Amino acid sequence: TGGQLDQKQDTASLTAKFDLGGAILTSISGYDDSFLQIFADIDATTLEYLSLPTNVFSESFVQELYLTSDTSGPFEWVFGATYFCRHGERQGIRHIVGALSLTVAGRYTKEKKNHSYRDNLSGITTQESRTFNDFSPSATLQYDFSPDANIYARVGKGFKSGLYATTTASYEIDPVSGERISNSVEPEKVWQYEIGTKFAVNNWLRTNLAAFYTDYTNIQVNIRPNNVSRLQNAGSAEIYG
Repeated sequence: TGGQLDQKQDTASLTAKFDLGGAILTSISGYDDSFLQIFADIDATTLEYLSLPTNVFSESFVQELYLTSDTSGPFEWVFGATYFCRHGERQGIRHIVGALSLTVAGRYTKEKKNHSYRDNLSGITTQESRTFNDFSPSATLQYDFSPDANIYARVGKGFKSGLYATTTASYEIDPVSGERISNSVEPEKVWQYEIGTKFAVNNWLRTNLAAFYTDYTNIQVNIRPNNVSRLQNAGSAEIYG
C-alpha cells in the first residue's frame, strides 16, 4: 500500500594551513555520519502482507596531511598521508632540462570492508570482513614550448576497491563441497595512457588535443538474477579516444 524512506546525514570538515618556513603544512579533517531507513511494501497488493525493512548506517572519518614545498627552485615536492581506509601519498615534480619536466606520483591504498546481512524471512545473519591492498603509480612527461604551449605524455593506474552488495548475504555455502564462497567482488583496476598538447591560439582561445587508451580489468557490474541485485566481476574492456 505504500512505503517509507528516512534519511539523515551529518557532516563536518575542517581545513587548516601552517607556514613552516620553506614548506606549508595543510591539514584536512572530515567526518560523516549517515543513516538510511527504507520500509518497502513488496507484495504488489493493496494488503499489508509482505514488507521489506532495510536500515543502513555509515560513519566515516578522514584525516589528510600534506607538506608542500614553498620554493621557486628547480625541484618542487609534495608529501602527504591520508587516513580513511587509505593512507599514504607522495608526489614529486622534477624539472629535467629547461622546459622538460617529469611528474611522478604513487598512492598506496588499504581498505577494510566489514559486511553484515540479515535475511528478514529466515532470520539468518551472515558476517564477513575483507582487506584490499593496492599501489597505483603515475608519471607525466611534459615539454613547454612557451608559457602558452606544451606537449605531454602520461601513464597512470587507477583502483576501485572490492565491494559487497547490500542486498545479498555476505557469503554462501557450496552445497557440494561445503566451502564458504564470498559474495564480494574483486577490485577493479584500470591503466590509462595519454598523449596530448595544450596551447593558446590567442588571448581568449585555448585548445587542448589528446589521444588516450584505457584498459580495464575485473570490471564490477550489477546483475539481477531472479530480480535480485548482485555484484559480479566481468572480464576486461578497452576505450580509445
